[in-house]
Amino acid sequence: MHSGPCPRWANTAGTLRGTVTDPSRAVLPGATVTLANETTKFTRETVTDDRGGFFFATVDPGDYRLTVTLAGFKTYAAAPLPIRARQGGPALTANFPASAP
Repeated sequence: MHSGPCPRWANTAGTLRGTVTDPSRAVLPGATVTLANETTKFTRETVTDDRGGFFFATVDPGDYRLTVTLAGFKTYAAAPLPIRARQGGPALTANFPASAP
């Protein structure tokens, strides 16, 4: 039986959460949100919930590009978006305009 100290593993990941809205600030459920690391090009994707919210957990530190797409709207992109170690991450509102008819 080992009674010594337990190792503590360093948490080097950050997080990113946000809400996708239109210009009138109405939330947009069902939008595709893509997070791409600018250096490694590794991407992750999620879809906004019924309140327009999205969340990326365990994001490696680095600079990212965030892209939001939804039918009937122009693509929204933000970069560079820095994510740092053990950071709660920026709270982001992706407010993007409707596309032209």
